[in-house]
Amino acid sequence: MLGRLRRVTVYETASRFYLVGCDTSGTRFKVLKIDRIDSKALLTGEPECDYSKDEILELLATITEGSSVVYRSSASTNGKSGRKGSPGLIERISNAFGLLGVVRFLEGYYLIVVTKANIIASFGYHSMYKIAEVAMISLAMDGLSTSAEEQRYVKIFQVCFAVFSSFKNVVP
Repeated sequence: MLGRLRRVTVYETASRFYLVGCDTSGTRFKVLKIDRIDSKALLTGEPECDYSKDEILELLATITEGSSVVYRSSASTNGKSGRKGSPGLIERISNAFGLLGVVRFLEGYYLIVVTKANIIASFGYHSMYKIAEVAMISLAMDGLSTSAEEQRYVKIFQVCFAVFSSFKNVVP
């Protein structure tokens, strides 16, 4: 059984986000997947198993291969394959301190990730952290909403949250 996660990396494909967390030794990993196909529902999944370093690298390679759409162009005379859409697995945030949660306003969900934290106290072997920086990632397939009302709620949330930490730009 895996204990506390030390670092979290956020990966993105066209249809999902993958959060990969590792333990303090960097040898055991957990995965949380978030579907982004339906912006009105938050669908998540977490395999019950832990992964070793080799297993997580193999899983990420499999996801990369599976998320790259390859097609044959009928206009192509030499029969070469071309890529359609994104190049597969994209690393959005690396070495995050943790996941604060997910928030929904009017049109979609946003992932709130702690990207920077500072130790403010230690009690024995335990450290207390202060959140220094947070990133907000839109889970929608088409990125940020252009709705004025949605953007208004996002800004209000950022201003309220800024009392405790500093926000990075909202990432589409």
